[in-house]
Amino acid sequence: MTNMVLQSQASWGAIERNDKGKRIERKKAMDLDGSSVAAWLAEACLRYSGRALLIASIESSPAIYPFVLGGSTAYLLS
Repeated sequence: MTNMVLQSQASWGAIERNDKGKRIERKKAMDLDGSSVAAWLAEACLRYSGRALLIASIESSPAIYPFVLGGSTAYLLS
C-alpha cells in the first residue's frame, strides 16, 4: 500500500523517485499565488482540523502539502 501512495504522489508531481524508486525527493511546493483555489484550500484545512487555527499556522499545516497559498494568508481569508 505504501508503494501505491508513493506512486500517486509521484504522479501528482509532489515527489520524484530516483535510483529506480530507492530514493524519494520532495519537489518544490506549487504556489497558488492567492487564487480562489488557495482560499478553498485554506477553508478545507480549517474544516479538516476541526478546531480553530492561527492564521499564521495555516500555511505551514501539513494538510495543504504540496501547495503554498502565496501572498498574505490573512488577506486571502478576509
